[in-house]
Parts: sequence; structure tokens; C-alpha cells
Amino acid sequence: MSGKKIVLIGIAAGLVVIQFMQIDKEKPEYDSSQSFEVIEEENNNMTILIDACYDCHSYETEYPWYTYIQPVAWWVRGHIRGGRNKLNFSEWGKLSQQEREHKFHEMTEEVIGGIMPPQGFVNMHPEAEISEEDQTALIQWLRAQIN
Repeated sequence: MSGKKIVLIGIAAGLVVIQFMQIDKEKPEYDSSQSFEVIEEENNNMTILIDACYDCHSYETEYPWYTYIQPVAWWVRGHIRGGRNKLNFSEWGKLSQQEREHKFHEMTEEVIGGIMPPQGFVNMHPEAEISEEDQTALIQWLRAQIN
């Protein structure tokens, strides 16, 4: 057997083996009374945030089919962990008023700058796309939350 075939067989075997190393998709235990949708006044803007942000920025992640394929799932898990570390709507109640206002300010800047939701995410999750009309309303609402 040639060296190339051995390398290709090794790579294929490695890809098969890593499929058994699935990411943890369990929802962490948390106090749901501390979540954003319980604490903040429910409105249409909250629905926009839930649709566009919660998969990466809460414990309410809905894992798509491709999170069963390695190494893609590891990459997705990294994004979710990063998103939750930056802003976790499931733990909103743990933030002080000053921290909440800062998060509202950051959200405003991210939406205005077109950074959030990321286009790659929207491409895979069209329901996360924010229309221009909704974006304008969301930005106005976020700004109104900053005292």
C-alpha cells in the first residue's frame, strides 16, 4: 500500500472515530425566574431577540442537525460558549442595573453595526434574520432601556 493510501485511510478512520465524541447538548440547570423574558417587559422586540439571539446567548439553544457531525459541532459549541460568556439571557437577573444598561448599549452597537446576528448564523437559520423595520424598532427599544 502506498503512503498516500495509508494517510487517507488514517484520516478517514480519524473522522469516523471523532463522530463518537459528541458535544454536551444538555440544558444547564438554572433559575428560569432570572431569565430575560421573565424580568423584562414582554413585547415584540423581545420576540426578535429570542429568534435572533437565544441559540447562542441563552441556555435555550436549539441544536441543529449539523451539531451531530464532528468537528463542526466542536466549532458550534465554541461559538455558543463564547456567546453565553459575553451575554447570557438566561442569567439576566444576576446582572446589576448598571451591567444591564451596559449590555443594552452593547446590543445596540452590535445590531447597528450588523455584527449581530452574524450573517453566517442567519444563512443557516433564516428565522434569525432581522428585517430593516424590526431592526429599527429593536434599536429604538434597546436605546430606551439605557437610562
